[in-house]
Amino acid sequence: MAFLDTNYLHCVGLYLRHAEEEGLFPYVEHSASDGRQEALDSISSFPESHSHASLRRGLGLLHCALTHNLEIHYGPISELELITQRTRGKAIVSAASEGLPGRMWTRFPEEAIPERVAPAEMSATKEAVDRLAAALRERGVVVTAGMGGKEDFNTLELAKALNGRVYVDVLDSIVYASALLAQADYLLTGDGYLRRTANLIQNPEHGSHFEEIRQELRELIAALILGDPEKVHLPSAHSVATSGEVSLPISQS
Repeated sequence: MAFLDTNYLHCVGLYLRHAEEEGLFPYVEHSASDGRQEALDSISSFPESHSHASLRRGLGLLHCALTHNLEIHYGPISELELITQRTRGKAIVSAASEGLPGRMWTRFPEEAIPERVAPAEMSATKEAVDRLAAALRERGVVVTAGMGGKEDFNTLELAKALNGRVYVDVLDSIVYASALLAQADYLLTGDGYLRRTANLIQNPEHGSHFEEIRQELRELIAALILGDPEKVHLPSAHSVATSGEVSLPISQS
């Protein structure tokens, strides 16, 4: 099972929308191939070149999930971040269309967002994020979205405990804690610092303080999910190349 951070969840949603509009993998079957190359060719010809890397990452993740029967999991914090940042993005686009002076961007206030984005647009943004899990399942991806109840409380407690030993940004802390409690095999993140930190915890150098952090996390996770510390799994962290290549240590059998 692979746990996605917000950036990669965005990439998957972006590609899925593009694929549906253009009739690409996984919305059509290809007799001569699995459709990946056709999708890559389509992305390369897409006029908005700044979206190419995100679209290829989304394609790579989706192709990997379907090829290897890889379960996808993401937390409510990523859904919330997508909703809020997409809403903010709509407000910025609105301001940019008015030719807002560059020096004003650093002072773009939260109050300006509801003034520029109507409630109906906010609702549509939320609904689009809510539909993502169902859209993935319709294409054959095994996906779990969100948690709830006690799991949310445990996630925050674990994130706080993590930051008692090593610094990780607030949102990244919650994403990583969610992946730990979900007992994910892999954490897929575009954040280099989080990726390095997670891998140092998962596979620490002998004698480093990450050995202590690793053991403390395993004991805390075991206490939260009523398990054996020796059976607690810590995910390895990976990225997705801008080419769409996903290098995960998944058995080919």
